[in-house]
Amino acid sequence: MEWKGRLKAFIKYLSTYKDIPVFLRAVGLKFYDALFGASATGILMSVLIPLFHMSWFWLLMIFVGGFAAAAYGSWREEYAKSAYPSIRGAISAIGFAHLIRDRQQVYLTLVIRNNGVATALDRWTVEFQLKDFPRRILCHEELEQGQDGPNGETGGNLIHDSTILESGGRRPGWIAFILSNEEAQLLMKEKDKLEVRFYDMSDRQHQALCY
Repeated sequence: MEWKGRLKAFIKYLSTYKDIPVFLRAVGLKFYDALFGASATGILMSVLIPLFHMSWFWLLMIFVGGFAAAAYGSWREEYAKSAYPSIRGAISAIGFAHLIRDRQQVYLTLVIRNNGVATALDRWTVEFQLKDFPRRILCHEELEQGQDGPNGETGGNLIHDSTILESGGRRPGWIAFILSNEEAQLLMKEKDKLEVRFYDMSDRQHQALCY
């Protein structure tokens, strides 16, 4: 049953002591938002007077119920996070290979990490805007399709890698594209403007930046 799977996920989430303070903090924030959030202010004010005439027992029940609702909300949020890929990417290096005339092949070496459910990656694009040049968006089809990688290596082109990236897995590789010599030189100086985007099998978009 679905609730059994969610309960197991919740227990796994709290399986180490270091997770408990994080969970309680999330519950506290949700509880605070429920009591003092802008959307609840009107309701809270409308019940303040009746509350003063209630017994301590019912007042306590209200707070216990609010805490339970906050705990459930935090659990639902955490469960939702664990149900999808949680992917982070980084551009670890930029390399160049001189082509004929004034063109250069630009290689971006990337490392992709997945902390969520297993997935595969596809639909890669590269975006950047260099000084005195219009913004460039290179779609999947405009990227290098071959397997001749940087430093004479063969293989590792991420746009052709459709293998499953497991939870907790790491995927190194590269993508490449062609620029003019002038653009390539500027790219080295303005590499912080580089952005690689890609999708997982849940149709969620992710990015890799140059740090």
